[in-house]
Amino acid sequence: MFVVCLAVSDLALCMFSLPVQLHYQLTDNWYFGAALCRVVFAAFAVPMYLSTVTVMLIAVDRCDAIRCDTQSYSKIHRERLR
Repeated sequence: MFVVCLAVSDLALCMFSLPVQLHYQLTDNWYFGAALCRVVFAAFAVPMYLSTVTVMLIAVDRCDAIRCDTQSYSKIHRERLR
């Protein structure tokens, strides 16, 4: 599920935000009006934020998987010693 969320946020960034940003950077003019300017540049941060949060959640999930695995290993090992 994490990988799907990461892929969707990256595709959203590439398909919607980057072309508008590229046009603005190449022409140095904004032709789409003040309202769309606010919306587009605010929406540019959403996929980036979503990608960052998803990568953080992947790291937390992997940390929990490692931690739980070592805890269960030590529990099994203690039971065998008894």
